Amino acid sequence: MCNLDAIQSPKDVTDVEVIGENNELRGDAGLACSGSRRQRLWELPAAAHCSVIGVGIPAELLRKTLKKIIDNALSMSDYDFHVGAVGHCRLRNPISTALQKLLDRRFAPAVRVFQAAKTKEALVRMWIDAIDDGDVAGPFWAALTHPLCTPAIQEAMINDMHLIQHQACAMFRSDSKDVQFLEKRVADLAAKTSQTQDRQSRQIAEKSVHILGLQQDLSQALGEIKARDRKILALTQQLEAACNAPGDVEAGNVLQEKIRTLSACNQAFTKKIRELERQLQRNDARLHVDRQDALGREQSRHQSLPPAAENEVALLRLSARQVLCVGGRAGNVPDYREVIEKAGALFVHHDGGIEDNQSLLESGLAAADMVICQTGCISHNAYWKVKDFCKRTGKRCVYVDNPSTSSLIKRLTAVACAATP
Repeated sequence: MCNLDAIQSPKDVTDVEVIGENNELRGDAGLACSGSRRQRLWELPAAAHCSVIGVGIPAELLRKTLKKIIDNALSMSDYDFHVGAVGHCRLRNPISTALQKLLDRRFAPAVRVFQAAKTKEALVRMWIDAIDDGDVAGPFWAALTHPLCTPAIQEAMINDMHLIQHQACAMFRSDSKDVQFLEKRVADLAAKTSQTQDRQSRQIAEKSVHILGLQQDLSQALGEIKARDRKILALTQQLEAACNAPGDVEAGNVLQEKIRTLSACNQAFTKKIRELERQLQRNDARLHVDRQDALGREQSRHQSLPPAAENEVALLRLSARQVLCVGGRAGNVPDYREVIEKAGALFVHHDGGIEDNQSLLESGLAAADMVICQTGCISHNAYWKVKDFCKRTGKRCVYVDNPSTSSLIKRLTAVACAATP
């Protein structure tokens, strides 16, 4: 044990000598308190000092408190400093007095709480409750210095604190291993997420370029149609003028033939424009779905289905090639996707008109082989549109009242079992 007497300044030695001569400052070391007075630090058993100082006072605060008293011992290690301070707690001196004041100030709330203990049994019960709560530093000091704390109770509390310190060290080592594992796991997930984001960004960029090309084609076709409309109008005016003029029947027939040819071309262009508009809507819907997929994977990269749900999904097989899920919670969309894809189908999601455009819902309904309607999380307009579309077209629609993943699995399992002969 390191002895702090060897590192005390002359001022400190003088103080200790004065303490020995002054009856007011002399402590009754080793004697238990009686009456209603709380016990002092130097009156506690020597075995209690290590735990009281080590648990109740952090190393930096201990140095700061004793800096003026032990001004030439700051180069010591934390352990040697702790051992020296504990050694001086056996007698009343400037070091033990300063530590007594510090402990009373730090744990004043706990001391006030333990003042309610009027019997030894109540004191022991409050100490046991403090252990169960996991907060032992303040209660340890308050109970240990309580007027009703006998040597037998003190010894039991010291043994409890000794065991708690061992358990805390073991838990710290175990938690450190868990933290290292989780940090490695987080790094792996971050790398995978970065790769997924890069891939999604490339796909979205490619589809954006494709959509831009379609928009340019559509604009060009609209320009050609306007030009032909103007030409048809001019020819019609010429035809009317020719019909009104006598002797120009042959010229009128020629104009009528030109008008018929231009009308046929105009119909062909109109058909082409409608096809381009439908293709543009489909591409917009797919681009929106891809963006939602990327956002869903980012939000749920640390989530996974519970083991029971994994087993049910492994047994689930759907005959539909593409499933449209309308509504549901945004946070559950990645789980919906995992369930549908593991069941052997392509998953497409529409939020039911909350953020997604309602016009995208019709194209999604037309492209899907089966529709899942989350009736608990969907707008009224989207609900009636889904119901009317499926009733009109005869397309299978599965209604799910609860937006949880387990409810979706149960409904799909029931549908799959009903469809199996």
